[in-house]
Amino acid sequence: MEVRGQQIRKEYYRSGTGSNIFTAVEECDFLVPSGKLTVIHGRSGSGKSTILNMLAGILKPTGGSVFYDDTDLYSMRDEELARFRNLHIGYVPQGRSAVPSLNVLENVALPYALYEEDGEEAAAEMMERFGIADLSEVMPDRLSGGELRRMAIARALVRRPEVIFADEPTGDLDDENTVAVFGALRELAAAGAAVLVVTHEEDAFEYADHIYAMNAGKLE
Repeated sequence: MEVRGQQIRKEYYRSGTGSNIFTAVEECDFLVPSGKLTVIHGRSGSGKSTILNMLAGILKPTGGSVFYDDTDLYSMRDEELARFRNLHIGYVPQGRSAVPSLNVLENVALPYALYEEDGEEAAAEMMERFGIADLSEVMPDRLSGGELRRMAIARALVRRPEVIFADEPTGDLDDENTVAVFGALRELAAAGAAVLVVTHEEDAFEYADHIYAMNAGKLE
């Protein structure tokens, strides 16, 4: 499954400024092809997370359309979009995203639990892959930064999605865990997934098939 953004842009209205319109992302076309790892590189505030969230179905563009193959993402009703994202999209958010009241196994299985499905077996398998199987009963406040990040990635991948978005996935990790995370994303792309990573770190370049720069809302 490939993701296409056609003439997408994002603007915000801001009162009390010289110009009432702030352009977070200038109009652009963008493709996240299946079987490839695509990277958008840029400084904080450049608009790279905004374009990722538009493509991921989280932030509706001010203009333009987003297609998953022939499916127009933002033509769906809210409940249809939520279910589509749950089935087809894996999302690794920036920073820490654990549900503090759930243990590691429950956090990883959450994409199944949202629709009252049993995902413990799939979650256990994914935790084994990322080396956190022995932490299944541990609460998030007892985990290291690297363990939290691996848990977030396991949760994003537990349904084996066709499309994966990762927002600064290694921002708080040491070198060893950075290599592990990018290696896992590289493997998923090689297996056919469409993978998009946004980051300010150049470590991602050696794993990428395509690299774009984002600067002041403009994709280059």
